[in-house]
Amino acid sequence: MTKAKIFRADVVEELIGFYGKILTDRSIYPTIYDHILSLSAKMWEGVQSQIPCVKVEINNYHPDYLGEPLDSSRWQEFTQEECRIAIAHQYGYDGWEEVETQSKIPYDHMFQDAVDLLLAGDLENLTEMVTNNPRVLDEKSQYGHHASLIHYCGSNGVEMWRQQVPLNLIKIVEFLISNGIDVNAQMSIYGRWHTTVQLAATSIHPQEAGILRALISALS
Repeated sequence: MTKAKIFRADVVEELIGFYGKILTDRSIYPTIYDHILSLSAKMWEGVQSQIPCVKVEINNYHPDYLGEPLDSSRWQEFTQEECRIAIAHQYGYDGWEEVETQSKIPYDHMFQDAVDLLLAGDLENLTEMVTNNPRVLDEKSQYGHHASLIHYCGSNGVEMWRQQVPLNLIKIVEFLISNGIDVNAQMSIYGRWHTTVQLAATSIHPQEAGILRALISALS
């Protein structure tokens, strides 16, 4: 199998490098809460070390730091608790209190694995998974944003480190739709409910990957 080419913005590449295996080693965390707590602790390390990509991540999600300049003096006031707020909003929760409600909920590993296959452009193994477990097409993320697989094709609204574009994405979208996924499903992010085509239309990633027009057409 030929490995799919992936477009990643520099900041996404940097975030993946910074967080490392914490992002994908979900099986070592008993619950979703434990995993997100670990991510927030790593984010705090990034703030203390003045890691630029972590500040970009925060000013994309923290409601009080949206668009905050990276050299702003306000970063001196930033606390570990603020990291929890930022990471909670990134995963679609209204605040840390909602994350705490996940303290007894283990991961649906099949859904998360399907997302990973999609974003890796691994259509062969994604096809096998869907064939053997068609229910994955109807499932929603356990995260607060409730994204379905199709939403991860929009490179917007989902976890920032997952906002990447496999260059065979159009084939993946066509496969998902032909197998019955709801292209009009909505996810909750940025204080509203959005369809994938709405998110894709306002995402810089498919545009920079050179597939935005084809993606909008496939989703419409």
